[in-house]
Amino acid sequence: MLMSYAHRHRDHVRRMGFDYPVGYLMLADGALIAATAAAAGERIYLGLHGVQWLVVALAAATAVAPLLISCIKTTRPWPHTLMVLSLVSVGIFWTLPSRQDLAPLILVVAGSMLAAILPPRRVVLDLLAATVMVEIGWALDRVQQDVLLVTMIWFAGVVCALLRAQVLLLQKERQARASEATLDRAAIAREVHDVVAHSLSIVLLNVTGARRALQDGDTEDALAALTDAEQQGRGAMSDIRRTIDLLRTDPDPGSPQPGLADLPALIDTFRKAGTPIHFSFTDGESDIDCTTADLTQATELAIYRIVQESLSNAARHASGAPVEATVQLTSATTRIVMRNPISPGWHRSPGGLGVNGMRARAEHLGGTLDATATDGGWTVRAELPSATLERATMGLADD
Repeated sequence: MLMSYAHRHRDHVRRMGFDYPVGYLMLADGALIAATAAAAGERIYLGLHGVQWLVVALAAATAVAPLLISCIKTTRPWPHTLMVLSLVSVGIFWTLPSRQDLAPLILVVAGSMLAAILPPRRVVLDLLAATVMVEIGWALDRVQQDVLLVTMIWFAGVVCALLRAQVLLLQKERQARASEATLDRAAIAREVHDVVAHSLSIVLLNVTGARRALQDGDTEDALAALTDAEQQGRGAMSDIRRTIDLLRTDPDPGSPQPGLADLPALIDTFRKAGTPIHFSFTDGESDIDCTTADLTQATELAIYRIVQESLSNAARHASGAPVEATVQLTSATTRIVMRNPISPGWHRSPGGLGVNGMRARAEHLGGTLDATATDGGWTVRAELPSATLERATMGLADD
């Protein structure tokens, strides 16, 4: 029963945007009950007669009524109910005077509980109401230490307001960490997808080439294709294992990532698998070497992954068809254009992970990406912010 009450009380507080431990809530409720019991016990000790028992019982029930309401009522109660009922309870207790009245402690506890869940501007009125009630009790000779009680009310309110601020900061920090973890996992998921899609495309192309070579009786070409497929499969397993390790440990920011210098090897891999590719890497006027571009590591990785995913899609949907790949760098932007024919009956399935992943990479760097099917072909266009290029005399384009 006690645990059921505690969890329901915590649910009410959570709906107000706070995740206090159950122990904190039980401690606050216990303090309110203890203050009420002290005020009632003091009067019982002095002696009660007849209707006075009903007065004390009514005052005590009024003080703890908010706790009973939060236990029974499924919707969130009006938060200021706690202070209103506390004021009424203290007023009822004061109808039976006591030498060292402990009833004002109910106001101290109520004010601290409200300061822990309400914004400061909203709890100030409750603390002022408690202060006025103490001064009224002093004027009616019901309170002897009004200054001490007022100090206790405001000191407890400030302390609990600071506790509330700390809890809010912790919640924001947790949310920020959760968002960061989600983004990190999404990035890792894109890496896994790109690695698997590329490797499987190459493996399937090589297996297809090996089958055709065997049908033609060319065992040498078949063996070469199977050997390349095996190497690609082993490389894919290594890449996947390394990527999965990122989920278990913090990624090393200095770990090597593929970039522009790896583009020739990537293109050559697809060519060996049977995909004709015309690749040009230019600065807008002439062909340059992939190793001479002055780009950030993130931009180079995005370019590599976009080219890789586009070639993988072309190999899956238009096996053996020629692909035209262009990477054009200027001082302002890096433009990537990938074109390949598609089958007449082909249509893009909505929400493809490959296209969405490429678009996410481009947008993360402040660029854009568009993938459309036009005139029997599939075209991917991407633009990324680019750094200044160093001109080179060596070329990479095909004749």
